Amino acid sequence: MITRSKLVEQLREYQIRSQHKWGALAAFSPKPQMTTRRDVFVALTFALADNLSNLRADMRYWSSMGYLRDHPTMISHWLLLA
Repeated sequence: MITRSKLVEQLREYQIRSQHKWGALAAFSPKPQMTTRRDVFVALTFALADNLSNLRADMRYWSSMGYLRDHPTMISHWLLLA
């Protein structure tokens, strides 16, 4: 028979597992805990914007060094790795 204490324990375990699932995204979240789908969406949006910003800075650097002109396949390699 399912008792209240077993349900509470299962809920607690589920909450702990769900916290660890989004742990990597917590760095991009404006909130310390992500509790809703909107929080996850906001964190993913910030993470994507940050990665695109870093990629843009890297591309600008390699372009200024003439590396992309001399190695045109570099862009396709980056796109495959992203």
